Amino acid sequence: MAQDKKPISEGEELLTSMFRLLQVVKIHQSNNKLFVDNIESFRVALRKLWANGRPAEFALYRGRFYLNDQRVIYSSAMWNTVIKISEFFQEREINGLKFYPNEEASDKIIVSLMDVLNRAKREKEPYQFLAENLTGDLAWAQVTKDQDQAVEGGQGGTTQEGGGLGREVVTNTNINQEVANQARRAYSQALTIIRQAGARVKEQKKIGVQKAKRAIQELIDILFEDESVFLALSTVRDGTDPLYTHSINTVILAIGVGYRLNVTRAGLEQLGLAALFHDLGKVGAPLRAAKTTDRLEGKDLATAQSHVLASLYHIIRLNATYPLKLALLGPAKEHHQGLDGLGYPRNKNPRSISLFGRILAIADQYVAMTSARPWRKELSPFEALMSILDKAANQLDPLLVKVFINLMGPWPVGSLLTLSTKEIALAKYTPPDSEEGWPLAQLLILGPDGETLPGEIVDLGEKNPDGSLKRGVVGCLHPSQFGLQPVDFLLGKDESRSGPRGQGLV
Repeated sequence: MAQDKKPISEGEELLTSMFRLLQVVKIHQSNNKLFVDNIESFRVALRKLWANGRPAEFALYRGRFYLNDQRVIYSSAMWNTVIKISEFFQEREINGLKFYPNEEASDKIIVSLMDVLNRAKREKEPYQFLAENLTGDLAWAQVTKDQDQAVEGGQGGTTQEGGGLGREVVTNTNINQEVANQARRAYSQALTIIRQAGARVKEQKKIGVQKAKRAIQELIDILFEDESVFLALSTVRDGTDPLYTHSINTVILAIGVGYRLNVTRAGLEQLGLAALFHDLGKVGAPLRAAKTTDRLEGKDLATAQSHVLASLYHIIRLNATYPLKLALLGPAKEHHQGLDGLGYPRNKNPRSISLFGRILAIADQYVAMTSARPWRKELSPFEALMSILDKAANQLDPLLVKVFINLMGPWPVGSLLTLSTKEIALAKYTPPDSEEGWPLAQLLILGPDGETLPGEIVDLGEKNPDGSLKRGVVGCLHPSQFGLQPVDFLLGKDESRSGPRGQGLV
């Protein structure tokens, strides 16, 4: 993955040095050079933070790390360390570590501290164990457990914190129609390019990537301009051309997750290209080969699974540089493997699945479940989200699932909601600072000729004086059941195109 060339931050330095030291003390003797070097790196990282006389305090809050109340911004190369430290905190039932200035802490004391932190995982009540053992020579290190601890929040206005791990999210309650129209055109351009790629696959010709790169870059531009507009594009559905809309919608959700993870722009482009081409092997495949594998047996199952290898073949034949093709092959191969090792192609070491492969697996499954096929009905966005959550225990990466749910909100964009007030609304966007996850929603009303029209935008988290919700959600449906194309309501009508709402793509 492409990385920004910039100095490591103090937060990254402390996270990395602590993570390495926690591992080293398990396997090396105190006179080992690696052991000594890691202790010194940890000490140096702490001294930099103690320079102002204040403690160095790490907190894990809503999936993000904060150092002294400031969010830690780190490169994508830090992702594995971030995952491991997050798991470390969760296994010990803590959400914070505070290191008070202690220049006199010897190597032996630091080793004792790491030993106590490691041992806590095996205790029945790890937090209580830590509270009782971080005393005496170890009292300079303390743990916190307050899950509701307040840390630096959003800045107000149109710039707010994301639900991921270190990216500020830009969103606007009122849609900028110019941006919305640009988003429609970017989607249409990407759709045209993947259709052209499919045509070249059928003709057994090589596929160029330059136009695809530009299309992905334009989509990323929309994301950086307004995340709510970007996510609205993922609601496009087309029953007559499902393979290609599936690819573009997977691009959108995969890039959205990467954005929340603070993946670099170059990395987002690479992730988007991987998602764009991940299902090329389905082009021209028999209809039964495109069905879900749990309904297939024998030769049909083998044919369905063979699309992954076919996709790899087409990616190898891309008219692109070798490093780029190599970067795209991994996620395309991995997105059906599963962290439980029960997917395909079989992987003897499923934990080796790359970050982009794990992201692609979540985006691909969600888009597939919320899209109708001739052999099955689509799930509502809420049902699909619950299915994704169920798989977080074994098949999908649980931390990435959390980021995905934070991105989509409990009532994902495009959900058709029935309300306690007998109104019907489309979930528009869940602001990152929504404490209970209630989205902004577009009310739908009937026009004079019986057509569906957009009404006012409401906050479903709004409450009555007695504390009850003004509009409670009674049910969640899929808008396609009523012939609705959510993007036409969420992004407003594009005056450059004609035709009634809900018809066409974008």
